[in-house]
Amino acid sequence: MENEFLKNKIDLQVLRGRWPVVFAAVSALLAGWYWIYAGGGLPRGGTFSGLAFGVLAFLLTIFLMVYKARKHVYHLRIGPTSAWLTAHVYLGVIAGALVLMHMGFHVSGTFGGGLFVLFALTMGSGVAGSLIFKLTPISLMKDGREMMTRDILREKIAKCAHDADSDLQTASEQLKKLYRDQIRPYLELRRIPWSYLLKEERTLIRQRRRQLEALFPRVSNDEKYHLRLLQNIVVEKERFTMRLVKLELFDFWLWFHLPVSFVVFAMILFHLFMVLYY
Repeated sequence: MENEFLKNKIDLQVLRGRWPVVFAAVSALLAGWYWIYAGGGLPRGGTFSGLAFGVLAFLLTIFLMVYKARKHVYHLRIGPTSAWLTAHVYLGVIAGALVLMHMGFHVSGTFGGGLFVLFALTMGSGVAGSLIFKLTPISLMKDGREMMTRDILREKIAKCAHDADSDLQTASEQLKKLYRDQIRPYLELRRIPWSYLLKEERTLIRQRRRQLEALFPRVSNDEKYHLRLLQNIVVEKERFTMRLVKLELFDFWLWFHLPVSFVVFAMILFHLFMVLYY
């Protein structure tokens, strides 16, 4: 099956602009630093360079935690949230590399191994979360000035079905039967259609329009306006459903990414406390 999502929809803004150049330059600098450092003996976290890598990783981790607060402070003119998201992704990867350099690319002990695994999961889920935004051409959270939530979207989807049912009250029995058999299933939402994540919205809308256009020869000229109205309602419902699926995915991602991030940050603070105390 042709993957329209990968063919038409991918727009990796995160790979554009100055950040890729900055990331490449910083990565080259850190790689050179580590190569010189490791060449002088066994790399360990307690050496000057090892501590420097650890401190830089900690400072970047603080910035990564601040990103969540920045998303809710729109009145401050400290850069658009999209730029912060891009920085969050690149600096998260750099922080992960710094953690490995701090450890000398050697995981030891239960605490160190657990911290490394959780940090890797946090970094990987962070990249995945950024793709949810970067690969979505429509706003997830707003429709004009109205904030979109899962409950509001479900209400709008239900209203589409209600409006379609109401319009068919005065239709002929032939059109009502056609509606029940061929159109009403498009307006139902019994479960989240996760397959919509693999579809491009414009392609889905064109497909639905073609499917309903094929029904026009089966109704009388006097009732074609009913079918045209139903076609528009189905299209509107599919737009709401596409947005709902993406919000569900984002919420599922948040339930994983945020708790793991806080656990990692707490473990880093505990690690610093133990190092400084002993």
